[in-house]
Amino acid sequence: MKRSFTPRSNATQPSVWILLSGCGLHDGTEPHEAALLALALARHGITPRYCAPDMSSSHTVDHHRGELARHDARDVLSESARLARGVVEPLSTVDPTKVDVLLIPGGYGAVKVLCDYARRARACVVHPEVETLVRALHARGVPVGALCVSTVLIARVLGSQGVQLGLGWDSAIDADCASWGAQVQRCEADRVVVDRAHRVVSTPALSASRDLAVVAQAIDRTVAAVLELR
Repeated sequence: MKRSFTPRSNATQPSVWILLSGCGLHDGTEPHEAALLALALARHGITPRYCAPDMSSSHTVDHHRGELARHDARDVLSESARLARGVVEPLSTVDPTKVDVLLIPGGYGAVKVLCDYARRARACVVHPEVETLVRALHARGVPVGALCVSTVLIARVLGSQGVQLGLGWDSAIDADCASWGAQVQRCEADRVVVDRAHRVVSTPALSASRDLAVVAQAIDRTVAAVLELR
């Protein structure tokens, strides 16, 4: 029998935030993952709020040619608004005590804007506002969902506490995350890894498969898992 579904009213919606890093696979948030996150949340009757660092990024890639677009600095907040279809709040203004769930899509902005892993690898530093938010949420037991390469910044912030993360598709990234103390688990493209102790859910998403139908399944499972952890 087909199950009926009644969306939650706005009054009972949890405060779910999506952390963006611009717009575009090679220098910002991966658009497909951001859209699939919003769709998965919509299936639960939830409208997310969006945030991003209020900063400029000089590392802009011409996605048509696959080349670095020199002298083309972009505003991360404004670029993120392309994906959010409107309002994106500066990360510095987000009150961690008012966040029920945080979701971080992938795209290279996660390792170029939210942290500098793409440049410094194992010696990377997480953007201070990102690290402050993740640590504050972890301290409160707020669930975090990480997609694709955004798992790297979670490993950097929470690795020393032994956080479990779904990776396994790039040996160098696996080794770096393990060096910080993260417990790396190989995760198939349509699956998720749920670390109940640290309340982190992760999936490799488009780093493991180009099949959007498969990735959508994993993102649906990620959203369901983080909501169940509340």
